Amino acid sequence: MTRPFVHRDHQNHDLFELPVLAPAVVWAQLAQSLDEDDLVAMADALVAGADPVCTMQELRVQTLAWRGRRGARAMLRAIDNVRVGSLSRPESLQRLQLVRAGIPEPRLNVTVADLHGVDIAMADEVWPEFRTLVEYEGDGHRASRGKFRSDITRVERYADGEWFALRSHADDVFGDPNPFIGRLWRRLVARGWRPGLREPRHIAPARR
Repeated sequence: MTRPFVHRDHQNHDLFELPVLAPAVVWAQLAQSLDEDDLVAMADALVAGADPVCTMQELRVQTLAWRGRRGARAMLRAIDNVRVGSLSRPESLQRLQLVRAGIPEPRLNVTVADLHGVDIAMADEVWPEFRTLVEYEGDGHRASRGKFRSDITRVERYADGEWFALRSHADDVFGDPNPFIGRLWRRLVARGWRPGLREPRHIAPARR
């Protein structure tokens, strides 16, 4: 399936059209070269945002249409793990790690409020019933002075609203994820979660 890409000049006049593949088709073509987690992360990116470049239904239809080709089995496994809401590759990879470890699946990029119902901020991964959340801090959080300062204020506001906020970074996803998973596990338990496992499963790092 192709869609026309229309090139226009500065006066918005159509100059020419180029056929381009639909995003779901590109996803299917990459299924034979990406590992399964990155296949999920790519799909998360395609369906993210208020105006996504692709819908979940388009991915499902393409998954069915791709049967019998290389990558079809990986697509079938990946599609069940695609979620609307993840805003970056590390967020997607971390979510997959947490769920594999035995932690309940979080809600993604939702706005949390204080005890009076006043909105605080949008958090990356949220467990509302346990008032616990995770913020993934990319290098941009460190490099930007304004972002660094706003992060400190936001974490303080979470605490004022009786949310427990954990901050994760690249080493918690691409290094050894297990210490961070253990901290989150213990915090959820302290806040009322009753896991079916005695301890989290050991998780391998994501591929950089």
